[in-house]
Amino acid sequence: MPGPDARASKPVSELWSYSDTVVKQMEPFWDEKQHRYGGDSPFRLTVGMLKIYSNAKMAGYQGPSRNDDRIPFLARQLISWPAYITNARDTQHPSTAHPHVPGFTKSIKGHPGEQHVSVDNVACEALGLAVQSGALSNSLEKQIASKVYAVARGRQFTAPTVEANQVNWPIGIWLAAARASGRWGAAKLQARRYMRAWTAGMFKPMPGYLIPNLSRGYGLSYWPKVSASEPINQTSSTEYASIIFTGFDAYDEMVKHGMPRLSASDTARMRTWARRIISGEWTHGGWPNWDTGKGYERWQLLNYFAWCTEALETIASSRRLVSESERRRARWLLHQALARYTWMVDHGQKGATRYGVVSPFGFDSANVVTLSRLAATASEAALKQLGAAGSTPSGWSWWDGERKRLTVSNPRYSSAMITPVNVIGYGGLEPARLLDSEGRVLTTLGSTIIQAGMRASVGGRLVGLTQGRYATVMQGVKQWRPRRVGGGSPALGGRAGPIVVSQHFTPEEITTRYRVSAKNARTELRIPFWGKLKKRTVTPVSNGLKIETENSEGGKVEIVVVSTRPLSGGWASIGIVKASPKTRTIFRIIGSSSGATTTTVVMRPLS
Repeated sequence: MPGPDARASKPVSELWSYSDTVVKQMEPFWDEKQHRYGGDSPFRLTVGMLKIYSNAKMAGYQGPSRNDDRIPFLARQLISWPAYITNARDTQHPSTAHPHVPGFTKSIKGHPGEQHVSVDNVACEALGLAVQSGALSNSLEKQIASKVYAVARGRQFTAPTVEANQVNWPIGIWLAAARASGRWGAAKLQARRYMRAWTAGMFKPMPGYLIPNLSRGYGLSYWPKVSASEPINQTSSTEYASIIFTGFDAYDEMVKHGMPRLSASDTARMRTWARRIISGEWTHGGWPNWDTGKGYERWQLLNYFAWCTEALETIASSRRLVSESERRRARWLLHQALARYTWMVDHGQKGATRYGVVSPFGFDSANVVTLSRLAATASEAALKQLGAAGSTPSGWSWWDGERKRLTVSNPRYSSAMITPVNVIGYGGLEPARLLDSEGRVLTTLGSTIIQAGMRASVGGRLVGLTQGRYATVMQGVKQWRPRRVGGGSPALGGRAGPIVVSQHFTPEEITTRYRVSAKNARTELRIPFWGKLKKRTVTPVSNGLKIETENSEGGKVEIVVVSTRPLSGGWASIGIVKASPKTRTIFRIIGSSSGATTTTVVMRPLS
C-alpha cells in the first residue's frame, strides 16, 4: 500500500507536506513580473493556489504553502476582466454551456473564456477563502464581496434553478458569498432550499424531472430529466456522486450561522449516501472503484479523480451528516488518495487519464490541474485538522440492486460486478475488473465479450455465454442476489443458458465456479491479462492448471483452474480494446461437458 506504514498514524503535517511539495512544483508557472500564474491552465491554477495560500494563512502554517503576498494579486485577477464579466457580449465563447452575467469565465488574460457553473463555483470558493484569510485590504474585500454576491443573486444560482441535480454549485457559491460579505440571511435560505430539494428528490423526482436523484441502492442518476432506461442513467456516475456531495460541505457552517437543520429522515438518508460513496465508489488503493454514465467523457480522468477526493474531505469533516465510522474511513482514504497520486507520478503517470483510457475530455495540462486541486484539498483538510489513524480498514462492499452493481474492496485487491447495460458496454457474470493493492490492473479494466468469460457450444452452435449484452447474460444478471454484502467477502451467482456462474470474494482471493449442464458441449474459458507480461508460467496441478503472471507495471497474480473434466490451454494475443487498452493477452482454456461439469477459477492477487 502507498504512503506511510500501515501501523503509523497519518498526521496533519503530512497534508501540509503534500501541499508544500505541490506548491514547489507549481513555482515555474509563476510570473514574478506579472504577479500571476501562467501555463496551459492559468485559471484553474490560480484558483487552486489561492485556496492553498488562504488556507495556510488561516491555519497559521509556516512553510511553502504560505505566501500571504500573493493572495491579493490572485484575488484581484479573479474579479477583473476577462475572468469576471458583466456584459452579455462576453458570454460568446464557443464552449460556454451556461452563459450569464455577472459571472466568471475560465480566463485570466486575453479574452473571456468558457463559462460553466463549475467555473463560478471554484472562483467564488477561492475568493471567499481569500477574504476569510485576512490577507486583503478592506477595499479589496468589499469589491470581492460585492461581485461574488452579485453572481450568487443571479438567476443561474437562485433556487429552484439548478443544472440537472447538481445542487453543489449554487450551494458553494452562496457559502462563498456569505463568507465574503458576512451576509448570511439569504445564503442560509438559498442553501437550505437547494439541500432540501436534493434530499426530497433522492427517491422521488424533483419538480420537472422524470426520475429520482438516486437509485434504491443510492447510485446517482446523472441526468434525471430523462428516463431511467437511458444509458446515461443505467450506471451510477462515481465522479458526479462525489462532486454533488461536496456541496454539503457547507451544511455544518450554515447550521452554525442559524440555518434550520435537515429533518432526521433526511439526515439518515444522507448518512447512508455517504456510506455508499465510501463503500461503493472507492478502493483501499486510494483510487475510485469507477463506473460512470458519462462513459469515456469522464471515466478515469485525473482531474475528476481530484474532484472525487474533495468528497472524501467533505465526508471526513461533516459532523452532522456523516457517522463517525464513515468520517474515520474518509480520513484514511483521503490520505491514501493523495499518496496514490504521488505514487502514480513517481511511476511515470502521463496523459489526462489513468490506465491509458482515451477520453475526449482529456487535456495536456491535466497533471498540473490535478496536482493543484489535490493540494488545495490537502490544505483544506489540514486547516480542519483531518489527520487519520494509520491502521488499514477491513474490506467493504456495496450492492445496488436496481443498477445490478456490486463493488468489492479489500486491502489486497478491488473488483466490481456490473450489468453490461452501460455506456461503455463492459460487464457480465464475471468481475468487470481486477486491481491489485496499488490500483494496478491485473486482468482487465473493462471486461468485454472479446476478452473474458466462458462460452459453451454444442455441434458448433453457441448455447451459453457469460459476458456481453446478450439475452442469456442479462438473464443471469437479473438473478443476482448477493450475500454477505457490506464486508469484504460477498457472494453472488446467476445462470447464462446452460452455464451457472457463482462468485465468492474473500479478503485474499476471488473464486469463480462454472457449472455447465449441456451435454457434449465444448467449453472455452478466456482469462485476460493486463500489460506486457514479464513472467508467465503454466504449471499442471491436480485436475487443472496454475497460471502465474507478472506484468511490466509490477502487477502479479496467481490463477488456479481446476475442473471435473480434462483441460488444455494456450496463450493468445488480442487487439486493442478501448475499455481495457493494455489488456493484450488472454489464456484460452478448452474443456468439455458431459452434462454436469464444474470448473473452478481462483484468482489470487500477489502484488
